[in-house]
Amino acid sequence: MRANRNRRKPDRLSPVSRSEASTPGILFSRKIFSKPLLLLCGAIVIFVIIFSAVPIYKYAHYVDCEDAAVYEGSLWHFLQGRGFWTQSADQNMFAQHFEAIAVVYLAFYYIFTSIHTLFILQTLFAALAAIPLYYLARRILHDEVLACLVGICYLIFPATSGFCVNGFHYGVTAIIFLVLLFLFYELKSTKGFYLCLACILLCKEDHGILVALLGLYFLLYRKDWQKGILCILLGLSWFIVITKVVMIKYLGGIDFINDVVLLNRYSTLGGSLSSIVKNTFLHPVDTFGFVAGNPQKMKYIMYLFGPHFLIPLLHWPLIVAILPLIAQNTLADFTGQFSLIKHYTATMIPVIFYAYIMGLRKLGGWLPPRKSRQMLRGIVLASLAVTAVMFYYSETFDYSFRDKSLLQTKEFHGTRLKAIKEIEELVPPEDSLLVSRSLEPHFTHRSEGVFAMKKYNNIEPKYLLLDAECVDVPIRYPDLLKFIQRNYNLVHEKENIFFFASKGNISSEGLYPKVAWDDLRQKILLAQIIAYQKLVADYPKQYLIFRNKLAEFYMYLNDMSSVVLQWQLILQEDPLNVPTHLNLGLAAFRTGNVKTARKYWKNVLAIEPKHQGAKEMLEQIRD
Repeated sequence: MRANRNRRKPDRLSPVSRSEASTPGILFSRKIFSKPLLLLCGAIVIFVIIFSAVPIYKYAHYVDCEDAAVYEGSLWHFLQGRGFWTQSADQNMFAQHFEAIAVVYLAFYYIFTSIHTLFILQTLFAALAAIPLYYLARRILHDEVLACLVGICYLIFPATSGFCVNGFHYGVTAIIFLVLLFLFYELKSTKGFYLCLACILLCKEDHGILVALLGLYFLLYRKDWQKGILCILLGLSWFIVITKVVMIKYLGGIDFINDVVLLNRYSTLGGSLSSIVKNTFLHPVDTFGFVAGNPQKMKYIMYLFGPHFLIPLLHWPLIVAILPLIAQNTLADFTGQFSLIKHYTATMIPVIFYAYIMGLRKLGGWLPPRKSRQMLRGIVLASLAVTAVMFYYSETFDYSFRDKSLLQTKEFHGTRLKAIKEIEELVPPEDSLLVSRSLEPHFTHRSEGVFAMKKYNNIEPKYLLLDAECVDVPIRYPDLLKFIQRNYNLVHEKENIFFFASKGNISSEGLYPKVAWDDLRQKILLAQIIAYQKLVADYPKQYLIFRNKLAEFYMYLNDMSSVVLQWQLILQEDPLNVPTHLNLGLAAFRTGNVKTARKYWKNVLAIEPKHQGAKEMLEQIRD
């Protein structure tokens, strides 16, 4: 008996006993501030400083903070007694997303009334999730060093910092509650589990789907009937009630999920949930090709699982549970859904890391008993190195430190920054304002309303502030310029930023007489052309979108040679692009070049033999 008692136990990761599982004290060792934990806390501090500074800097330079402006504006209006109103969208914040967790942010915002508060809190909550993740890893792997390495992997995971540097969204707060949910589940702490469950649901309406999927995992794989069934029922009920009752009420009868999101972002698969599901399962080969044939989507999947050497797949039931969420992102037409710098990936991160920890535990059971701990540390260190390299080459690093963004054309440096500061002083603080998207975040504290440029034909605000280099300016330039010409006079212009006042609010005719409106229109179009040319240079993979925009601008300028050139450049990159062949044929036909037109339309039929439009064009030539 004495020999057995003194025998040295193998250095191996073993399953946790039932008695250990029910003991919350296992989280804490005698040395609460151990060296690995202190190292992780240091990494958290560095993370918060860097990835709070990036969005604050971008906001100061008028770069891509529009969503943050919507949320910050709603908090400001709430403090003014108007509820969570967003004036750029002209509706309550809960009409688009039901994010009751906003109340937590409101408490901090009441003390520090600044958009910087939101950036800092979002980054802080994301970083602090590394602490419960550390305890979760230590609880399962029984190794503080491994737990620390997993926590640092989480912090440099490209998707973790991605949503921190790209504006602000309440829904990402669910990350810390998800990690706590898994921790309390492993600790058999029912109260903590249910509290985190409620917090997750309050973060966003569609988190009910995630909760239901996790319920399937708890029910079918962990055989936990009580928590599994509760998560399924509660998650689905929450999602249905919020999206089909509450949000529809705020939107005045419009179904935001079905009529807006599905219609706009999944048009390739169908315009409704039933058609999307039907086409996905009835045509699996086409569905797989829709994802696998898109390099950007495959790169997105690689960045989710590649840094961990696919180890999360060892705990495959949990990954299977979130497959619908992965499909939701990768099957979308909207590129933001499968982008690392958007918030759509945020809630999958804790699930992937939970599966990663469980996969490491399973891998440890396969390794030689006496070397399993050292080998696992080596594997996680290698994973950490790969994650760091992938982060350096990721779009998150580009967006944070290389000053590139698809939603902006030129940072407001130097003379442009001075110009907009000068014009800001001219805008009366209490009058209504129509503003370009790039400038909108700096005009949220206005009682009379700030409206997005896309709403120009529905309202008549007293002032209009147009950034001609903002790529979000409406494409219908003839209509936009007619609207401006009819209702406004230009009172100030500098660095392609134009400040207009309605004709009823100023006595003079402004700087531009009526005869010069054609010159003004041309100046705005040329500014847009310069902006999109820079986007083409910075983002060659987006050539189709940007070159088509350029062609459209040149068309407004009646510069058909430049229009044809843009279409020909598209064909150099994408020879099978049917709309471009069709357009080039029409351009040639209108100039009397029937032979060239016939060539392009025959190309269309070679790609799509049943294309009715090309057939009709060729029949017209024969006649």
